Amino acid sequence: MADVAKDLTAGPIGGAAQLIVGHPFDTIKVKLQSQPVPPPFWQRDFHQASGRK
Repeated sequence: MADVAKDLTAGPIGGAAQLIVGHPFDTIKVKLQSQPVPPPFWQRDFHQASGRK
């Protein structure tokens, strides 16, 4: 019975610790993924050389 109590206590504590540590990294990841992607270098250089925008 003591092992069950340990497991029932350790699970929520571990889950809370993972949430506290992992949430800031997930927020940064989502912000980076939601940014617009710049055009590839070759495309940008071609447009600059040709004078088009």
